[in-house]
Amino acid sequence: MTITYSTQMASRYGINAALVAAYLYKGVQIDGRRHHERIWYRCAKRTLTAFYTFCGIGAISSALKKLVDGGVLVKREYNDSRFDRTLSYAFTDYGKRLMEEANLWD
Repeated sequence: MTITYSTQMASRYGINAALVAAYLYKGVQIDGRRHHERIWYRCAKRTLTAFYTFCGIGAISSALKKLVDGGVLVKREYNDSRFDRTLSYAFTDYGKRLMEEANLWD
C-alpha cells in the first residue's frame, strides 16, 4: 500500500495529522456531502485506525485535534440517531488551500 501525504502539512502539524488530512481530503472528494456551504465527510476514528494500522485511537484523536485547533478542519455531528456520535469533518478555506498546494493526486 502506498501512503501519500503533504510534507508541508506534516511539518506544521505532524505526520499523523498529515496522514489523517490526506485520508479525509480524499474522502471529501469521493463521498462528501454538501451541508451548510461546506462538503462534509463522515468518518469514525476507528475507521482511521483500521486504515492506518500503525496509529492507535489516541494518535488519531490527537491528530484530529491538531487539525481542528489549527484551523484546517471543522467538525460537526450530522446524525439521524441521537446515539450515533460519529463526527463529520470539512476542510476550512485554509485547509483546502493547504491540500490543493500539496497536489497529492495529480
